[in-house]
Amino acid sequence: MKKSVSTSSTGNVRTTDYVYDGNKIVSATTNSLKINYFYTNDLISKIEFRYNQIVSNTLLLTYDNSQKLIEKTATSDSQQVVKEIFQYNTDGTISSTATVTSQDSDSIVENSKYFLGSSGEIVTREVYNSAGTQITTYSYDTKNNLFKNVLNMNKLLQFDSNVFNCTGYQASRNGVVSNSSTSQFTYNSNDFPVTNTSTTINGSTTSSFTIQHFYE
Repeated sequence: MKKSVSTSSTGNVRTTDYVYDGNKIVSATTNSLKINYFYTNDLISKIEFRYNQIVSNTLLLTYDNSQKLIEKTATSDSQQVVKEIFQYNTDGTISSTATVTSQDSDSIVENSKYFLGSSGEIVTREVYNSAGTQITTYSYDTKNNLFKNVLNMNKLLQFDSNVFNCTGYQASRNGVVSNSSTSQFTYNSNDFPVTNTSTTINGSTTSSFTIQHFYE
């Protein structure tokens, strides 16, 4: 995919341009935001977020010898650091512990568990913290994800970088639904998305947008 154009229900239009080096993603630029990707040994090891050419956030990724993601460390321009460490369980789930630290507060610890589908897609994520338990469930189609051909993008443990396209999610905290989203796709002859129309409900607020995807 070389470009996507997002149009919100209010008429706001945003264009994202993608740059690649072979099958490696180099950058994604939307207005004043530019996301740069860096590889080490063919694995995405760093993602850098720049607003108006100034670095605002950095994400460092570490893998084990089996190329499984074992650590994410996110640093913001306010020097808040979020470090998430992953453990791969014998039952196929993934447990993680995230520690949030900043200059102005004590560390906050949050535990999560990821439940995966047969193709490695995240189907459920449970988050446990002092506020209770948040459970998010995801649904997918069987068509090609936008970034399926981007080298090792699917190793990032993100719901939108799997083999398939996410058609919706629902999040609940302590049994009460907090937000949800649904997406409808159209596809080209190679089963890659051409359009994606999404509607998100967050409390009493509903928003929607349509994205057009352009390929070479």
